[in-house]
Formats: sequence, structure tokens, C-alpha cells
Amino acid sequence: MLDFTESLFKELKSKITDEEICGFILKSGEIIELENIAEDKKETWMIHPLHFLKYKKEIECIYHSHPEGGEPSAEDKISCKRINIPFLVISLPSTLYYITPKEETCLQFDFTDI
Repeated sequence: MLDFTESLFKELKSKITDEEICGFILKSGEIIELENIAEDKKETWMIHPLHFLKYKKEIECIYHSHPEGGEPSAEDKISCKRINIPFLVISLPSTLYYITPKEETCLQFDFTDI
């Protein structure tokens, strides 16, 4: 399981723009930022399927952002379960949400000092 540290949050937060960002965090801890190929990048995100094939054995979790804040959506939770890979949602200004596909739990980590 990921180490939900302030440094992880800061690194991911530094990548956020006004459009949703997305990518993988690998089991090695490496963050792979990927192109959001969704048609409306301000409202949603999509990762090219070939990236899943390239990294499938190495993915610890999939991350994406909520630049305007907010908890994970019902769609986030359904997608997490369907893909069967944990999701990490970076919600501005100061929260990480970690969604697990099997337990259907959503852990919240707040970094209010950042």
C-alpha cells in the first residue's frame, strides 16, 4: 500500500492545472504522469489503454485530480471497482482520497498545512 505522505501530496499537487491530470503510481514508487485523452479535460480524465498494457504488472494505483475540489464521484468508485486497481484522487486544496476496489472503501488524508 502507498505511503500517504505530505511529500507525495506536494509532488502530485505541483502537477495540477485547471484540467484533470492522471497517471500511475508504480509499485516502485515512481509516478508516471500520462496524457489525459478525455474530450473534456476540465470535467473528466481518460488514460490511453496501451498505457495499461505497458505498465499492467507494475501499477500500484491510478491517480487523477479534482482541480476544483470535491470527494470522489460515484463514477470514480465504479471505475475503480471495474478496473480492479486502487484510485488516488488529488482533491484541491488539501486532500487525498484512496479508493480500494475490493473493500469498496475510501480513505481520506488531509494536508491542511500545505
